Amino acid sequence: MEKDAVKKACQSPRLLNEGPDVIGRMTSVLGRGGSLDTAVRDVAENGPELSRTIFGRIVLDADTRLTPDMSSALYSVISSLPECNTAYGTALRLAMSAERSKTQKERSEILKEASEIALNGLRESGRTFCSSLNTPCMVIFGLGIMVPMVLMSVLPMMGMSGLFKSGIDQRTVSIVTLVLIPAAVTSVIITVSGKNPVRPRGKAFHMSGLLLLSAVPAALAVYTATGDAAASVCLGAAAGGILTAAADRLTGKTRRHVASAEKRLQDCIFEIGYRLMAGNGFEDALYGSTYDAKECRPYAVLFRNELDICRGDVEHAISSAFGLFSAETVRILTDIYRISLRDLTDAGRMAESLGRQLKDRESVRRNIRNELKSMTDTMYGTAAVFAPLVLGLSVSILGPMRALAGMADDGSTTLILSVYLIELCATIAVLVNGLDTRNNGATAAGRFACMIPVAAMVFMAMLHISL
Repeated sequence: MEKDAVKKACQSPRLLNEGPDVIGRMTSVLGRGGSLDTAVRDVAENGPELSRTIFGRIVLDADTRLTPDMSSALYSVISSLPECNTAYGTALRLAMSAERSKTQKERSEILKEASEIALNGLRESGRTFCSSLNTPCMVIFGLGIMVPMVLMSVLPMMGMSGLFKSGIDQRTVSIVTLVLIPAAVTSVIITVSGKNPVRPRGKAFHMSGLLLLSAVPAALAVYTATGDAAASVCLGAAAGGILTAAADRLTGKTRRHVASAEKRLQDCIFEIGYRLMAGNGFEDALYGSTYDAKECRPYAVLFRNELDICRGDVEHAISSAFGLFSAETVRILTDIYRISLRDLTDAGRMAESLGRQLKDRESVRRNIRNELKSMTDTMYGTAAVFAPLVLGLSVSILGPMRALAGMADDGSTTLILSVYLIELCATIAVLVNGLDTRNNGATAAGRFACMIPVAAMVFMAMLHISL
């Protein structure tokens, strides 16, 4: 079972997304003169999910003597990587060769090249993924909008015109619209999201998403007041979405502040390096760099206070002051501190190298995010405006046709489409969430809450257009 997990991790397209992080961790160890054995064990214990699985197997094989040593175990796994993850393996090979370098300068150059290869692999993988999205998104567009429109309006019109001898079975149409089409769209979305090499792993749900349940009592209240089932579904969903979006806006302020401060702190790592090479101690370099940055100033003050309380335990002070940030950022600061105990100049060079890697990684992911933006904006517009516009107009057109044919409108078509729009917004929210490149706390529930009020209002407005 463990071998299957390692094989699956090696074949995952997300492995390239972890490459820069893995090389950064190995640089932290090898750059300060550590051994390859220590670097591999660090990734196995603290690395990103897929790499942790792979490196855990490498450590196990080396410890149980299935392979002669750690280097052989690492090389064996690298050789088994598929072609799509070649850049990941190449970067690791360079990191392995850095251990055998004769000088610190040579080692730094090799690790820098390894980082560049990992970043280029991620960049090319992201471009390939972006270029492959056209067909799936066209399938989602066709299944999500055109097929329901044909089922709910065009076919009934053709039946009323006498083209079909028998009427359309409403139950069959309902099952296809509310079950089969969303299932097909969901399967396409799962396939697309699974191929996204830059999709981060993290919680996709926050407690504010539970406020979406407020749509149920809101819908019941509207139905009690009006007796209109379709209106109660739309208005109830809109009310739940507005409440959720407002709560997420309020509760997300802290998350956004922490994310902004961490991004600024990563920029400060360069300045920490400059100060260390100028001869400043680590505590003064970290405090001075972060205090000068407006977003990080509260954490700089907290760091200084923690130093006074813990009486010189700098690692504990780093963990306490910057604990809200990612584990990687805390680890980098801790590694720089440990190197500074031995040599301030080496610590400064390491800080510059790691700071450059962080900036390069963010630049690559930002470029991929920009390439995906047009696609995600299209999906947002489709779910929030275009789909309710087309489906609402289809129902409005169907009304006069029913009147001419002498058929009563029981409101089932409007109700089915109201429910379907909620399903469509939910599936598109999941798709857009799967295309995201940032682990910033944004959730599918929050995206859905932003889309559904607009979609419901557009759909209701189209229903009341007189034709």
